[in-house]
Amino acid sequence: MAGDKGISRRDFLKGLITGGTVVNSLTMCTSLASSGTGLWAFLTDDSENTGPVTKEEAAYLQGSVDTEHTDLLLLDRKISGEDFKLCGVSHIRETAQVNYDLLEELVKNSSVTIVEGGCNMGLKFYKKSHGNHAAGNTAFFSTIGDLCKKYDKPVIDIDPIETPAASAEVALGIGGAIYSIIHGSKVREELLNKNMKDNGIFKKGVNRRKFFTSSAKMFGGAYFALSGLFSSILPKIGYYSIKYGGDLDKAKRDSYDNEYLFYSHITDHRNVGITKGMKELPSLLDKKDLANGDYILAVFGAAHIIGSDFYLKHPTTLKVKDIMYQATYELVDHDPITRYYFKNGEWDKKILKE
Repeated sequence: MAGDKGISRRDFLKGLITGGTVVNSLTMCTSLASSGTGLWAFLTDDSENTGPVTKEEAAYLQGSVDTEHTDLLLLDRKISGEDFKLCGVSHIRETAQVNYDLLEELVKNSSVTIVEGGCNMGLKFYKKSHGNHAAGNTAFFSTIGDLCKKYDKPVIDIDPIETPAASAEVALGIGGAIYSIIHGSKVREELLNKNMKDNGIFKKGVNRRKFFTSSAKMFGGAYFALSGLFSSILPKIGYYSIKYGGDLDKAKRDSYDNEYLFYSHITDHRNVGITKGMKELPSLLDKKDLANGDYILAVFGAAHIIGSDFYLKHPTTLKVKDIMYQATYELVDHDPITRYYFKNGEWDKKILKE
């Protein structure tokens, strides 16, 4: 499931030295140097290490990497007549290290690979800027890009994420919070009103219309504040974490399952766009591409796989949410469906649908 926990490589290095494995370390260092990788590339902290994980690195670190939150969520689905394999991940470097062989097998047997658009900068071919992303995101997705190059697989971008929409989401959240506070003060004013305190809300002399109108506006503002602030998902993880007594994995899963109830760009709007893109993609691909493997592979953060799977099962809700987003985030964030193919040392870009 999704997570952001890092790995302490200082402790790992100490273990290498004190455990009497210096000779093995030097042997591996020599081997990696000859392959142009270098031992330091994967022993440095993830805040600096954005390069792809290699097979040698994954093998070398087996058993020493913190495996918490590195499990893959794999779902087999039939979408628009084609077999899809949906792969939900925590897109951190450790996930690629722990699951390298499985990820390699998934890419190798795919026809094309859909990659989370917000992290495509890690694949070294995405031209547009999507703001700052953690090195772990870049490292994970650059690993997927490396595997796609290795096995001659096209990469597909269907993810509608842009900086303007992310900024609009934050603005919506801040505006919602301010709106909620303003009308919350009016609700408080009515609650402190002597007539209401003495007679109750349904008695004569109480301005019920003002009370209920202000209450609706207060809760409406709170809804948009919750949807728009902290990438929308963090407050809900906090709520579910309290509900489950601090069990973060259960908290995240519940939060992801219920994300469709909110109005956000970073998570729900993208889930809607990703689902639509997966449904449209088979008709846009060349037959040659589809014949290049057993299934279409989609690799995203677990929140997007869970959210998209919900929309695949609830097409009416998908249509309603799509209409709602057309009037807002889609106005500033409508990325084309794009195919990238690695040839002559660079990624060749082809827009499949504007």
